[in-house]
Formats: sequence, structure tokens, C-alpha cells
Amino acid sequence: LNQLKGLVEPVSWNYFTEFDNNYKFSSAWKTFPKFFTNTWIASAFKGGLHRFSMKTNTSHHVLNNREWLSFIESSTFQKDSLSAVILTGWSRFDHFMPLCDLLPTAYPSLLHSLFMFNTGQYIVDDSIYNCNDLIVSVNKDARLCESLPGKIL
Repeated sequence: LNQLKGLVEPVSWNYFTEFDNNYKFSSAWKTFPKFFTNTWIASAFKGGLHRFSMKTNTSHHVLNNREWLSFIESSTFQKDSLSAVILTGWSRFDHFMPLCDLLPTAYPSLLHSLFMFNTGQYIVDDSIYNCNDLIVSVNKDARLCESLPGKIL
């Protein structure tokens, strides 16, 4: 692994709403900082959770991001090696399936996931599809919607 230092940076992906102890206490979390300058973690704000998903499951994605936030703030995780969180937005379950979870239906999940990472506060409502309600849900002025194209999601 020493030969890879400076050439590669590990990324740990996890989409579960609760991490099991095997994941949380994996020896990888102690090994990564010894051999790599930076470690990345990755989650998603959208993406097919099931083979035929049709819309974004906001609750699932925000809970996953809350679990990541909780994990990186725990004593198990060595924060000094954390480079960043990769917040992805997948558009299908796998490469053989049709598109699902297109961006317009995922705006609430994206906004609430970013809000979670920035404030640590968990808010989610899978039924918010109006720009004004969505913006107000993260404590911002609803007038922000006036400058956005496609105010109604």
C-alpha cells in the first residue's frame, strides 16, 4: 500500500440508513490514514434504491446522509484524513435499467441532504414539491424561488 500513497485516494461508499458495527469498526478506518493522505466518503441524494424505482425516496437519502454525519463525528472515524464527502445523484438502479430519479423529482432530497450536512438538522417531507414550501422548510426566504426557473417542481 505504501507504493500507492499519493497516487490514489480511497473512497468508502455506503447507502444504508444505519451502518452496522462491522462497517463502523472495520480495520479499514485505522488503515486508511496510515497509507493514504486523504480519505473520501460517498453517499447519494438520489438514485434507484430498487430495481424499478420511479421517484426519489427523500427520507432514505437524508437518513443515509445523517448516518454519515453521525459516523464522521464519532471517535471511530479519524477526521484529519477526511478530504470530503462525495454527494452523488444516480439516475438508475444499474446500467441495464431505464432512467429513474430524474433531477426535478430529487430537488427536495438534494436540498434536505445539503441542509443536513451544513446544519446537522434532520428535516424531511417526501411530499414537498412546491418551491416555496421547500425553501421555507430549510429556513430560507421563499422569495428565493422567484429567481429559479421552474418554480413548481
